[in-house]
Formats: sequence, structure tokens, C-alpha cells
Amino acid sequence: MFIPSKPGKYGLKMWIMADSETFYCADAQLYAGKVGNQTDVGQATRVVLQLSDSISGSGRNVTTDNFFTSYHLAKELMGRRLSLVGTIRNNRKEIPGEMLPDRRRDLYSSKFGFADDGVTLVSYVPKRGKAVTLLSTQHRSNTVMSDEKKKPEIITYYNATKSGVDVLDKLVRTYSCKRASSRWTVAFFLNMLDIAAYNALVLWITANPNWLQDKPHRR
Repeated sequence: MFIPSKPGKYGLKMWIMADSETFYCADAQLYAGKVGNQTDVGQATRVVLQLSDSISGSGRNVTTDNFFTSYHLAKELMGRRLSLVGTIRNNRKEIPGEMLPDRRRDLYSSKFGFADDGVTLVSYVPKRGKAVTLLSTQHRSNTVMSDEKKKPEIITYYNATKSGVDVLDKLVRTYSCKRASSRWTVAFFLNMLDIAAYNALVLWITANPNWLQDKPHRR
């Protein structure tokens, strides 16, 4: 795959579910373009539902970017006792016209929408003529920050939990066992070794939370 927005622009594409605090890789899928011999219809929803299957019923939150976020996904996750917070594309049919970008809207203003089924939408104006829209099934209030930019609480939460996969990718690139290879199976295997090594480190630190305090200090 060629993805110009990524640090490594060429490579194998993987879908990953990672923890937002420890960046632990909880599940992953290799992108194959198709499911069996069939075109992958509804790919975004399928990927999130399959990757989050291991935490179904746990009451956790799933944070996604605008490729994945949709009203249908939100309802499916709610049925599994999981909440969803994510940016949503402005061309989605579930977004009211009042929430779309409009130069007449005030800078740093927000518009909220609350549905009876537990889904919340917020549209925030970070720049004149632009609007970023988020969907949440975790938040049910119109709380905004008290600073000058008045960001909604939903956006603050999204910013704090959105980078799990990106940070994991950065960490495994920093310390890697990878070697140049023309075989994709070898490249995939070495990448999984990098992820497994980082996961092992997270598990060890979790089991030994006081390891830094226990080490003797040297001058």
C-alpha cells in the first residue's frame, strides 16, 4: 500500500486496536482488500466490530477517526455495551444541515444534537468557514472548556484517546528487529515480532509497577 500521510509511506496495511494509555496492541488484522473472494462491503464497520469483539460487554470506549465513525457503528457497539467517540465525515446523511461548515457561524462556537437513543453529535468551529463534527455515545451534555477556544468536552476526550495506534506504530519503528526483505510474509512476521516485544514490555511493567523505584540510584 501507498499511504502518503503515514511516516512509512509504503508497506503492509494493518488494522489495529490499541489501548489509549499504554498503547498495548489488543488485536490486529492484515488488510487484504477482500474478504475471501468477495468485495469488502461495509469495511469500516466490519473492522471495528471484529477488532473490538474481545472487549464486547466490558463497558469500554472505542475511539475512531472519520473513516470508521458512523451512526450504524455507534448503534452496533451500544448493543455490545461499548461506547463510541469519533470524528465523522460531513457528508454522512445523519448530520443535520445546521451542523455543516458555514462562514456565518461564530469562531469557537459549538452546536449540539442529542438523540433519544443515546447518540450525541457536536459541531465545532476551529476556523472561520470550517467545522469539525464528532459523534459520541458516551457524552450526554453540552459541556465546553472554560478557555478562549471553548472546545467541547467530547473533542477534549477524543484528543486524549485518539493516538493509541499512531504511538504504537512510532514505538515499534524506533526499536525494531526488521530487516530488508522482498517477501511480504517475512516483513509481516518481523512486524508482529516488534509488536509482540512491545506488548511483552507493557505486561512486564504492569506486573512490576515499582520497578523504577526498586532500582539503585547511581551518582
